[in-house]
Amino acid sequence: MKYFIGLFFILLFLSGCNSSTPDNAPEERRDITACNTSIDAEDDPATVAAWKQVKQETFPNIYVADEWENPELIEGDVNTIGWEDSAYISADGETLSFFYLRGDLLNIAGILKYYTPVDQGGLGGDPRQFSTYHRGPSRGVTPLYTSDSFHAQKIGDTFCNVEKFTYSKDGENEWGLMQAANGDWYSVSHTQDNMDLYKNGERLPIPGADQYKEDNPHSIETAYGKELFFDSLDDEKGDPTSRGGLWVTRYVDGAWTEPEALAPPLQFPADNQPFLTTEGTLYFTSARDSTLSVWKSTRTGKNSWTEPTKVIGPPKSPGYGVWGIGEATLPADGTWIYFVTVFENEKGEHDADVGRVKRK
Repeated sequence: MKYFIGLFFILLFLSGCNSSTPDNAPEERRDITACNTSIDAEDDPATVAAWKQVKQETFPNIYVADEWENPELIEGDVNTIGWEDSAYISADGETLSFFYLRGDLLNIAGILKYYTPVDQGGLGGDPRQFSTYHRGPSRGVTPLYTSDSFHAQKIGDTFCNVEKFTYSKDGENEWGLMQAANGDWYSVSHTQDNMDLYKNGERLPIPGADQYKEDNPHSIETAYGKELFFDSLDDEKGDPTSRGGLWVTRYVDGAWTEPEALAPPLQFPADNQPFLTTEGTLYFTSARDSTLSVWKSTRTGKNSWTEPTKVIGPPKSPGYGVWGIGEATLPADGTWIYFVTVFENEKGEHDADVGRVKRK
């Protein structure tokens, strides 16, 4: 079940296609920058309706731990039939950040094939096949085969006014946004074939950054200092220099310390996407029970943790069309958990949306 950890890693190949990408993609009709109830208007109505049915039938059946109420998909301009992922809710609960790709992230190979020249075995950007590989609004993402991160503001009980992340750079696929208490923005991007953590658009000099692939940062001030939690890709080929699971580095005397693996029971290869609350509850994504779900553990020391328990996960019964759930994020008051659900339809296609549950 290590495939989810590498989900964003496949985006690294997107920026490498710039030199051979044709310029014959269909012209954009509009960008979504304000609250708009017809956000999916660029797509085939039948496709929109079909995905809506999948989500309405499957989402209410996901597993939620007893201390939380019924799950709901957020309303507003965030969720579309494009791919919304990597959710982060601000401490005040007023801003929702997310990653966006105009298509099925689990079909990156197909999207790349669409843009690959015909003489190299691709489709050459054939406009007649555009809708086969692209879904959702454009949102100003350039080039279209890449992705960007965005913010949406809470208006009443909906999230609207979608705007691009300040430090987004066209073609570089930033994701994993989170904001520290001092206002600094942490994110993930990549340099050539590596994946690195950034602060306010600048690469962080974490020991081993040139060697490993760091992902999903979470910065927080704790009793143990300024800490930066993250996950790292595990090399399935058995490379002895690789590392996987959850890690932490601390800012001491003006520098980041050598990353330390979180101790068992958390050092499981498929643990990723950490989110630590100020009370010391660590939420993370894991497939440790063979279903991609949100788990939590309580901190009992500098690097000691209780046995994890599941918080949110796919339905226990098969056939509900939920491929996986992850990326828990909470406002400071802990009243909600926001998370990402990846749906799967009967054709084997996928779509991701942001949902939430309220604490009882």
